[in-house]
Amino acid sequence: MPRRKDESGNTETLRVRISPELKRLCNEARMAGAHRRMAESSFVGYLIEIGLKKYRNAILPLEQGRETEEPENP
Repeated sequence: MPRRKDESGNTETLRVRISPELKRLCNEARMAGAHRRMAESSFVGYLIEIGLKKYRNAILPLEQGRETEEPENP
């Protein structure tokens, strides 16, 4: 398998079923911002990553009955 040139770490392929509407919204967000040259799948991965950080730092503590934690340093 050829070596990646975009300095991305090891990845796995995951097939996910999303609605056409959600796919359209993700693509609109990608094209409207600074990530328009990023591949669609990479951008969706980026959205998942920032959504997971938001979930872990803000939503999960509330679900567990704890106060929100300080944001994680990138």
